[in-house]
Amino acid sequence: LDDKSKVLMITSAGCNALNYVLKKPLSIDCVDLNYRQNALLDLKLAFFKASDFFHLFQFFGKGKYIEPRAYYDKYLRAHLSLKSQLFWDEKIASFLVSRVLEKASIFMGQQEPLLGFLICISF
Repeated sequence: LDDKSKVLMITSAGCNALNYVLKKPLSIDCVDLNYRQNALLDLKLAFFKASDFFHLFQFFGKGKYIEPRAYYDKYLRAHLSLKSQLFWDEKIASFLVSRVLEKASIFMGQQEPLLGFLICISF
């Protein structure tokens, strides 16, 4: 991979594409049959354009944020494609912190938080 490379890849969650950016290819085109994956990569790119590591880590490292809607509306939404805006307008609350038990994020199924909680209290 070098500065003359043109990359066509499956978007997946976008991590590989973002890793390839470090090699500075001529272009990277991502495609995915699952539009959610494209929206996820678009959101990550919006963080790189308009945010900082702390907020990026809160959303993606911890998978939760106290007021994701407010942050999204103020800093991120304008940097998304229209399709990604429509998706995240409905799903940004997936990053919301629950007061009792953390809600399942869009990155995991509905049972994992409860399973994790049950494992923790069993030890």
